[in-house]
Amino acid sequence: MGLCANGRMGNLVGVLRKPLAIQAKGNTRIESPKIRNRRRQRKFTGTLTRPRLSVFCSDKQLYAMLVDDQNKKCLFYGSTLQKSFRDNPPCTTSVSPIFSSFGISNR
Repeated sequence: MGLCANGRMGNLVGVLRKPLAIQAKGNTRIESPKIRNRRRQRKFTGTLTRPRLSVFCSDKQLYAMLVDDQNKKCLFYGSTLQKSFRDNPPCTTSVSPIFSSFGISNR
């Protein structure tokens, strides 16, 4: 016990407490791809004459689309879920039919 500012005996528990440590949170699993995508879209924007190719490959499926960012339109969409691609082999080898539908040669 010690003297407080008002001259009374007070408890010093508040003085002996550890200071509150605030740590910054890192980006979560959901936020990180969104931040990366925004940074990439600042650099690469698609136009009607030269659209942006967006490709996403999950464990089982492959998705690709041509995007016109100026008019905010999806010009073409293709995925391995479509009937024309379903009969082809798994995702790793079925890239070439999707790229050929875009008119891009697969190396």
